[in-house]
Amino acid sequence: TCNRVEIYATVSDVNEGFQSIFTFISKYFSINFADFRTFFYQKNCQLAVEHLLAVVSSLDSMVIGEDQILSQVKQAYQQAQTAGTTQTILNKLFQTAIQTGKRIRSETRIKNGSSSVATVAVDLVKTFFGNSKNIKVLLIGAGKMTDLTAKNLNAYVNCSVFITNRSREKATEMATKFDADVIDYNHRYKAV
Repeated sequence: TCNRVEIYATVSDVNEGFQSIFTFISKYFSINFADFRTFFYQKNCQLAVEHLLAVVSSLDSMVIGEDQILSQVKQAYQQAQTAGTTQTILNKLFQTAIQTGKRIRSETRIKNGSSSVATVAVDLVKTFFGNSKNIKVLLIGAGKMTDLTAKNLNAYVNCSVFITNRSREKATEMATKFDADVIDYNHRYKAV
């Protein structure tokens, strides 16, 4: 999702499976895993299934009821299928989880109210600053959540929007789309 990375695997030995994943992460990102161990969590068997169901139901989100999570999980699952990295157990798990997430969104009121971090951010800007015309907002990143935030800002708040991103090209592309200004990524702290 936009705020986390989760790896799901089926293994015959849970401890060996976790160690393989940690080794992969260390090598792939060229990091000493011990330095980042406290930021990781691991769940197995029933706890892993319960966690996935909470994630797709948007119960384990920054914003309860967030509508982006289910589609992000679905997209990740489809990519894993295309890459040939799923098998029977993971296929059944993710198909069930996606169906569960859809059902929860349609049969409960979880989707009422603010539905994403982007809408909550815009709601907070409106709450704290009202209709002030001198609001300046710096969006860091040029991904889907920044896009959604910029759309909501343009629709509901009278403000000046600035965008920064590691890739100046992406920042410029998004800034053009929303009539925003670009701040060089190296100057983002000064801009704040």
